[in-house]
Amino acid sequence: MRYDVLLTGAGALLGQGILKALRASESVGRVVACDAEPMSVGLYLADAARLLPRCDAADYVDAMIQVARQERVAAVFCGTDTELSVLGRHRSRIETETGARVVVSDASAIAIADDKWLTAEFLRANGFDAPRSALAADAHRLADEVGYPLVVKPRIGAGSVGLSVARDRTQLERALESPGMVVQEYLQPDDEEYTVGAIMADGRCAASVALKRTLRHGNTHIAISDGYEEIEAYVARVASVLPGARGPINMQLRRTERGPVVFEINARFSGTTPLRAELGWNEVDAVLLHLLEGRPVPRGRLRRGVVLRWTAEVMISLEQIEQMRSGRLEAPAGIVLGIPERR
Repeated sequence: MRYDVLLTGAGALLGQGILKALRASESVGRVVACDAEPMSVGLYLADAARLLPRCDAADYVDAMIQVARQERVAAVFCGTDTELSVLGRHRSRIETETGARVVVSDASAIAIADDKWLTAEFLRANGFDAPRSALAADAHRLADEVGYPLVVKPRIGAGSVGLSVARDRTQLERALESPGMVVQEYLQPDDEEYTVGAIMADGRCAASVALKRTLRHGNTHIAISDGYEEIEAYVARVASVLPGARGPINMQLRRTERGPVVFEINARFSGTTPLRAELGWNEVDAVLLHLLEGRPVPRGRLRRGVVLRWTAEVMISLEQIEQMRSGRLEAPAGIVLGIPERR
């Protein structure tokens, strides 16, 4: 059976990745892409497109419910970090009024994952290693204890926005001029960083699949699949004690001399979700079939290989843009530009 689904945040990098995995799934029928901006690229690569208010608008949830009911979707996927907490708080209402399953964790898991300070506190409280961390008032004490460099980032943020590396006291003080920052030790070595996609089902971690990665501008630029069972087992143990975790969980960590150290948890799919789908494990499809049909989540196993990311362009007619500005587009026709053959 094929299911129609709704995807929010279709223009975000996360939303684009989920859209790719949805389009690769044989279990998915129509994808109704939603976003607040008519220029969001994912709107033009789905089967239908709708504009929604921003998630901080008072009518966001009402509009979401209206679209989900009109389109008779079976599931709602979240394509941005900013929408997670709203969907987590209103999941029960959305599911009751639409009959669709909302693929989002409880608010308790989202709160821990969204806040980098709470993430470190959660890890330590449950017996897992975590980066040595401090809030702004204790930043210099941490510098005296662990030395430089130090990572400075917003307590609540995504995609490395606002993150900097302070290599001396002057750089640290400059970074702390922004409010709401957390300071953490710089985990070594640089070339042992991993991103792991996990799925929580029926109160346990049903699958955990790791890729070794290299970053560029805060996103995975190179991903290597070569079997990282130790990393996967470690993340499964962490995920299993995250309160309120449901469905997709992403963790990022470095393998240090003292073992794996998780430095970020995301209560959602990962930007590397489409990479894992291409390598043989479509976690979006696995979550969908578990929620709608009760199927067991398959253990993820990837083909060995390397994924190198590159930029693609999408051409959209001005007429389609104008239709989208009205709030709905029935037949998106974005064209992904490929590499012309040599003559």
